[in-house]
Amino acid sequence: MWAQGLRFGLAQLDALHHRRFEDAILALMQRDGCQDAQRVGGRGNLDADVKATDPYGRRWVIQCKHRRNGTHGSPVGTPDLQVLNGTAHQVHGADVAVIVTNGRVTGPAVAFAR
Repeated sequence: MWAQGLRFGLAQLDALHHRRFEDAILALMQRDGCQDAQRVGGRGNLDADVKATDPYGRRWVIQCKHRRNGTHGSPVGTPDLQVLNGTAHQVHGADVAVIVTNGRVTGPAVAFAR
């Protein structure tokens, strides 16, 4: 199957349009056995760009933060994590909530995530 060998380099991810970045994350979830994975990004998605159930039955909600300038772009901050934390479990029923970025994350956001 093509997905078993699916890999992305950071330069490839940086070059993607933000919707294609979401598609890449979707493809990686499918590669890793999430057969029901779907991209739901767009306006009104309540901070869920990709949703999936892994082979162990855990529901994943992924918020994608693609930065046009990669690590030189604006960082993912604490407010991004707070919003995801407020919607992933309560609204989407997530067991696992994740933010994925091709950029960087602020120190306070890392501390909040811990």
